[in-house]
Amino acid sequence: GITRNVVIEAMVPSGLEHARGEKLVMEIGSLNPGESRTVRLALLAVGGGHQRLTVNATADDDLKQHSEADVFVIAPDLKLAAEGPGLRYVGRTATYKLHVTNTGAAVSSNVRVMHRVPDGFDFVEATESGKFDPASRVIKWVIRRGEPGDSVQVQVVLTANEIGDFVHQLGAISEHGARSETQVATTVEGNASLVLEIIDLDDPVEVGSQTGYEIRVHNDGTKSAEKVGVSCELPTALQLVSANGPTEHLNENGLIVFKSLDQLEPGNTAIFKVHVLGKDEGNHRFRVRLASDSITEPLIFEELTKFYEE
Repeated sequence: GITRNVVIEAMVPSGLEHARGEKLVMEIGSLNPGESRTVRLALLAVGGGHQRLTVNATADDDLKQHSEADVFVIAPDLKLAAEGPGLRYVGRTATYKLHVTNTGAAVSSNVRVMHRVPDGFDFVEATESGKFDPASRVIKWVIRRGEPGDSVQVQVVLTANEIGDFVHQLGAISEHGARSETQVATTVEGNASLVLEIIDLDDPVEVGSQTGYEIRVHNDGTKSAEKVGVSCELPTALQLVSANGPTEHLNENGLIVFKSLDQLEPGNTAIFKVHVLGKDEGNHRFRVRLASDSITEPLIFEELTKFYEE
């Protein structure tokens, strides 16, 4: 007999898509004995892997039929992993390695890999024909083709030029829209490097005459030196005439101690001057001790001056 009020209900899985939604209801009407009718359902694949479409057909007189169809959707997929140093000092180079893997079941073509360089770093070089755009501060690579399971490594060398905490943003995207993103955090620190120099103004010096020593303390590092203190030790054959510098000083039994500088900025030089009178002839050693909270051990230097009598 005639089958009346035939209705098809299709349940669309999450990996497939239809403009009318996940549940589709299609009214077929009546079917004569032996008659068949075909309904075409166009779906868009939006997710990879196994997908199952479920279809139920109903009609009057409690007629029911159930069917399922499985489809495997081949989808490109990318995984981007990155490695780089967590700590660097100003002026040192840092190498960042990017690993791009095709983890999908389809070929990934024209994969663009990008590394945004933060402002605290300068570009040095990149492998695999990586191109750096100074305006956007982005390094770009293009991987033409990657079979499923293939992995490609690219790397870039940068120079740290500022103190602070920086985040490197990295991403990869294929022409099919598969994408992956990650980031690497790097802390850049500076270090204080103190250089001590003693200059004797006259050598040799006649006994009974004055001479002077100029003490230069230079911060050759990239970070301020904290609590920089200078002290001078005079031998008994020398008598202090005067001492001056950027801070006040104390003199006790031939030991001249200058009050510590709170900070000595990178590239700056602090100059201390000590004038003495020679009382006895001979080779006399003028000793200077430099200490700071920014260096592990004090620096001690000596300057030998010859005093003579006619």
